[in-house]
Amino acid sequence: MIKTLAALFMLIDHIGMIFFPENYLLRIIGRLSMPLFAYCIARGFYFSEKKGTTGRYAHNLFLFAAVSQIPFAVLSVWIEGKFALNIGFTWLLSICFMKALTTEKKPLALGCMCALIFLIALAVPMDYGLYGVLYPCVFYLFMYRAGKPQYSFVGMTALYALYVLIGGSQIQAFSIMAFPVLIIAKKYDEKLTLPRRFFYWFYPLHIGVLLILKGVILSC
Repeated sequence: MIKTLAALFMLIDHIGMIFFPENYLLRIIGRLSMPLFAYCIARGFYFSEKKGTTGRYAHNLFLFAAVSQIPFAVLSVWIEGKFALNIGFTWLLSICFMKALTTEKKPLALGCMCALIFLIALAVPMDYGLYGVLYPCVFYLFMYRAGKPQYSFVGMTALYALYVLIGGSQIQAFSIMAFPVLIIAKKYDEKLTLPRRFFYWFYPLHIGVLLILKGVILSC
């Protein structure tokens, strides 16, 4: 259910971005999407670590990111006027960061790895940047490692402050409202599920369809 809600909020957000950029309500609703997906990445990393399949999980994410890059690049250049890597690459970097936190025991090596990841996130244009890289870590550390989900809300608020400091939009403040949605949706998560591959394909396909519709409308 959590992924389904995240996909629905993302669709609403992209409809607003592409067709109704002046309608802030659609963009506000869309702010709930990224935190929900970030939680799913944290959950996926946690269970892949337990099963010893993190490498395969990262490989699948890379394939998803690679397939999604062309429609996302068109979206970012056409609608927002700038090139960026899609959220799949952001999640990959987040997995690298969480892996470093859980496996690297030497402080100097850990510091170097974290510094490199932060540098990449800040230097390479990618969806949500460093803010997005750190988001799954909040859920992983507080919900899965510490077992204290209430602290995730504090972490989400701190990340929003970081986002504003590095030049992010203030409308992202509404992303914090994803916390109560997440807590409620977790209770029903297994009652509404779709095939895992659906979500891998939904991202690039829905962007492509919306862009085609935008092009048809402009050509009429």
